[in-house]
Amino acid sequence: LVNSIMSNKVTKQAIISSVPIFFGYVGAGFAFGILAKKYDISLIHSIMMSIFIYAGGMQYIALEFFSKQIDLLSLFLIAIFVNIRHVAYGIAMLDRYKIMTGLSKIYAIFSLTDETFAVLQGNPEKNLSEKEKKSFYIILSFANQMYWILGTIVGRVAGSYITFSLKGVEFALVALFTIIFIEQWKNNTDHKPAILGFIIAAVVVIFNQGSNMITISIAILLLISIVTKKRTNHYS
Repeated sequence: LVNSIMSNKVTKQAIISSVPIFFGYVGAGFAFGILAKKYDISLIHSIMMSIFIYAGGMQYIALEFFSKQIDLLSLFLIAIFVNIRHVAYGIAMLDRYKIMTGLSKIYAIFSLTDETFAVLQGNPEKNLSEKEKKSFYIILSFANQMYWILGTIVGRVAGSYITFSLKGVEFALVALFTIIFIEQWKNNTDHKPAILGFIIAAVVVIFNQGSNMITISIAILLLISIVTKKRTNHYS
């Protein structure tokens, strides 16, 4: 079965592109599963969260909120605030996802995580036809979510048997972002966006003590991108 799947050019290319995400998501999903056990979230509910929420850091936050019985409206608003960065990702992917239709488009939008977005910025599908690109986006996104679910299951089951401290295991997400950043830096010659993002994030942390750093930084970056694009279009 594996040989049959990998014989397909598009599938093979998507799976190969997802390999960095595999190592990060299995680790991060494992950390989520461990924490789910800590908060007495059942295996089935842990899996359901990774299927229908699939929001990385927000799933970690949700576990603590569930344990404190915070009302659903507050949790809903916090989820929007924490994940508002995906608006920027969505805007950036509009041109590439416009070839998608129906349920495949809905799933592609739902499953567009930080890491999937980062991988796609390397244009791994650039040599594919339009029809092949549609399959590539879905296979890549689906594979990445399966890695997260796999990590969740292993972590939740292992959590019942692990007795030593796993404090800090959630750092797997940070490590994954770091690896993706390094790969993007190596594969792109234009480093201005990365440098600009670093400077803005540093300034926001200094003057805002790190509070809501991601949201504020992305808002500033998005504003700069819009202004820059308008000026470029004007002069062109």
